[in-house]
Amino acid sequence: MTPRKKQLVVFIALKRWGGGVERVLYELAHGLDRHRFTVKVIFLEEGKSNPIPYDSSVSTICLESAEKNSAGARPHCVADGVNFAYASKTDGNWRILRSMITHSLRNIYHIIPLPVRARLKVGEKIKQIRQGTKKYLARTGDKGEFPIVPNYTVLNGICENWLLVLQMREALKKIPQDAIMIPMDERNTVILWLSQVLPYRKVIASQHYPYSQAQALRYPELEVRRAKEWLYLNACRSAEIVTFDSEGSRLDFIKNYGASAKRTLFMANPIPCNSIIRKSKMPLPDNLKQLNRKTIFVQVARLVKEKNPLLLVAACSLLRRKYDDFVVFCVGNGPLFGSMQDEIKRMYLQDHILLLGEQANPYPYMSNSRALLLTSMAESSPLVLLESLVCGVVPVATDCVAGPRELLGNGKYGLLVPPNDAHLFAHAMYQLATDNSLYDRLRKNASEWVLRFDSPRALKEWEKLIETVGENRES
Repeated sequence: MTPRKKQLVVFIALKRWGGGVERVLYELAHGLDRHRFTVKVIFLEEGKSNPIPYDSSVSTICLESAEKNSAGARPHCVADGVNFAYASKTDGNWRILRSMITHSLRNIYHIIPLPVRARLKVGEKIKQIRQGTKKYLARTGDKGEFPIVPNYTVLNGICENWLLVLQMREALKKIPQDAIMIPMDERNTVILWLSQVLPYRKVIASQHYPYSQAQALRYPELEVRRAKEWLYLNACRSAEIVTFDSEGSRLDFIKNYGASAKRTLFMANPIPCNSIIRKSKMPLPDNLKQLNRKTIFVQVARLVKEKNPLLLVAACSLLRRKYDDFVVFCVGNGPLFGSMQDEIKRMYLQDHILLLGEQANPYPYMSNSRALLLTSMAESSPLVLLESLVCGVVPVATDCVAGPRELLGNGKYGLLVPPNDAHLFAHAMYQLATDNSLYDRLRKNASEWVLRFDSPRALKEWEKLIETVGENRES
């Protein structure tokens, strides 16, 4: 009997390490059964070094590294005052690039249903792009520069990613046509879609945010948001299925973007419970051990706008008025680190909020805390909530779209607070600090619940989905 051929699975991610998405990818890439699957990961950019290196059984490639090692300059592209550098060093190569963009736009246009074309006025947009290009080239004599456009359009979205599209095309030449492609999140899905030449490979698009709310936060400008959505929604249309890590995010996508319920699916994120428990038993740094006499809270989050870390500072300022014996371990880094420092100093909270930066192993900080604090404005299925439950920590979380309410069983396994409400967030912290019966009940409830997300169980569901897509059966 001929042994069954292993299924090649190719994940596509923005960078090697960062937040929850990268940790989910790491678990999936290493957890898939090696007797049935071969795994490859394509990263768009290097990012920061991975504190847990990928195993040799996972083949990895970084497009940014490939670009740095390749010869050739990149022409200039200006749109909305933003400089984008892409592809070639001669006028002849620019004509090739222009031809490739035209080809991509033509493919995009013809696969869009007529009602969608009419609603989004796709034909008009593509016509405007072509006219703008012709006018600019006539004025410049085709000198190898991209047209300057007054407003953000689909072309800008393509332009931003075009170098990576070209590099992805080169990478795909070395990947068999029958590989299952799994791009993680929006940009990776769009780049894969633009880079493919018919026939398309089989794609499982993986989304990790409630898309409507995430888009509003990422792209406040309506024109930018519409262009980004246009690209992503059509990329999803070419996929076999789109997965979501919470049922709320899936329903958001169906309700707000008209996605097919049959082609969307909730897939739980794998959580390596045993590994987390083992790592959580490592000791804290000596300078923090003396703080165990206080009520310890912990926040583990990137310091970015979506995570709303400044809400933590406001809540702590309010809490201190009636309960002063506490300290918060703030684990994480990001662009708002300086703002956090300034606000902590302004509120005289230097002894109550400790900015510890990013930590390779955040779990000892969790296991030594009474409660985990999640202040986000948008979340789908925040890993940190599940990780805190594994560590025996009770969460206080904002009741933002989708994830927290699902993961905390409508408040059965932690306290839910309306988003951006510092007074109620401070009150929830006070409750967990002073009400032992409430704390014990919430902690006991979560001990069995979190096991449903344990890696072995979640990985079996992913393996089943990949095999189903590979066999071209309906999911």
